Amino acid sequence: MQKRTAKLALKIGLTVAALAWIALKVRWSEIVDAVLRVSLSTWALVWAGFVAGHALGVFKWRYNVNLGIASARARLGAMDAAQCIGCGACVASCTNASASLFTSAKIAHLNLLPQGQPEKLDRALKMVTVMNEEKFGSCTNLQECEATCPKGISIENIAIMNRHFVEASFMQRPAMSEGGAG
Repeated sequence: MQKRTAKLALKIGLTVAALAWIALKVRWSEIVDAVLRVSLSTWALVWAGFVAGHALGVFKWRYNVNLGIASARARLGAMDAAQCIGCGACVASCTNASASLFTSAKIAHLNLLPQGQPEKLDRALKMVTVMNEEKFGSCTNLQECEATCPKGISIENIAIMNRHFVEASFMQRPAMSEGGAG
């Protein structure tokens, strides 16, 4: 939350600085003259285009996120991952005894649903950390786990898990209280 607030503050600060720079470099009389040279019908057309473009963007976003394509894909992926029964066939068939397919199925199942979004990074970080603490091997992408899985869980879930784990690792790094190289 603090990172979003900092980004927003930076954007607002840069916008204000750019507008202040323009105001100092360009005389207001030149701006007024330029605005008055454009006909009223042109301004109305520009305004209508802006409003229509914004309305179309809002409609597209709401359709994709709340109702349509993006949510349907996420639900299908989450429900595919939810089929994992935890039998351990993936771990047994893996030459490294990696539990990556099992762990990633659980992470993807919860992280791909809208309800799982608030905790997705924390969940990925904690589950992968526990998997590593329990001394399961690392995935080498031999795909034996996918071939032996009775439910056909895809190794694409491992890519989702790795992406969320890396993102969480960067987002939740402890802040350096003391700087310096030595």
